[in-house]
Amino acid sequence: DNWCLLPPDEKDEHVKNVPHPYRGHPVLYVPGHWGSFSQARSIGAHGTRWTGPYPKGSSDQEIYEQLFTGKDMHDGRISNDFAEGSTREIVDAILSSVKLLDDFVMDVYTLDFDGGEGGALHSSKLLRQAEFFAKAVATMIEACNIDDSKGGITIVAHSIGAWAVRIALKMHPHLLSKGWVRNVITLASPLGELPYAVDAGVRDIIRHLNDDNNDHGDICIISISAGLRDEMIPPESCQIPPSVVDSNGTVTETILVSTMVSAKENSVTHQSIESGFGMDHRAIVWCYAQLKRVREVIFSLVVTTDQGIEGKERRNIAKHILLQNFSLSSSFQSEVIAQRNRFLQQNSYYNAVAIQLAAPYHLNSLLKLIVLSALLHSFF
Repeated sequence: DNWCLLPPDEKDEHVKNVPHPYRGHPVLYVPGHWGSFSQARSIGAHGTRWTGPYPKGSSDQEIYEQLFTGKDMHDGRISNDFAEGSTREIVDAILSSVKLLDDFVMDVYTLDFDGGEGGALHSSKLLRQAEFFAKAVATMIEACNIDDSKGGITIVAHSIGAWAVRIALKMHPHLLSKGWVRNVITLASPLGELPYAVDAGVRDIIRHLNDDNNDHGDICIISISAGLRDEMIPPESCQIPPSVVDSNGTVTETILVSTMVSAKENSVTHQSIESGFGMDHRAIVWCYAQLKRVREVIFSLVVTTDQGIEGKERRNIAKHILLQNFSLSSSFQSEVIAQRNRFLQQNSYYNAVAIQLAAPYHLNSLLKLIVLSALLHSFF
């Protein structure tokens, strides 16, 4: 569906006659360390409603034809259909409509970092990826005719890909000031700290971004942690330090994936996500139940941005949607502690320690134990 980015000589006559360059809200997927652009296929399928619990055509051909005609599809900018009422009343009316959510469509684009180069290996790779991200956003804005009145581009970043995004927003402030990027969703991304770093320059970049006190503008970041089952990134690392959030315009919310899924779903599959303490690092980019909720929060962010609602309120509305029928007063830290307590209850203390040490993010601790064991062995 992303015809607007095709070079003119590659557009056949059938595509040239398409009335609009795109049907849905533009979403840019940013892969992580050694990630692949193909990871965007799952969220892309939800975006075009090819999969998911949404009303769709009886065949693939019918769905494809709907992308051309635009029948029963919209990009989230539908507030003009509600002539009366306050801003919040209009937003509540839109977000409470199952039909409008079902008809919401996303056009998902993705980045290819030179075949998935490892951004966490060296700071130069992160900086290069950040520059590529900034150029990609500018290309989408121009080619697809996306102006600030359309709410900009929503970013979905996995793992280390979120650092490329944050670096780009710092190095290219016009991405924020022009309204090109207003909302970011991160999946299992170490926003607070990187548990391990081969290059000291990577830690310097992270420290610089998290120590920065400059106003970043109106941007909302929703961070989703994969929980204890994530073997690469511990849940505590997915949260930006509160001091950073309080000192600039960045608005963030960190949520455990097991909480946001169990808040609304009750099937055996979704219960296993909760009782199993989340999901592994890569599963978060393709899990059906998780992406279904991500689509819902993107819809809420698009609608509230279109209404001119500032980042803090956009965050609160998105949080309310993600945590329906769940305690909104429960903090991320308390949820992580509760998850760890459940883990200890289901495993003996020594088994729990062994399982946790097997995670790569405990590599430093494991090396220290090995060295200590070797020293003790040499003396005795």
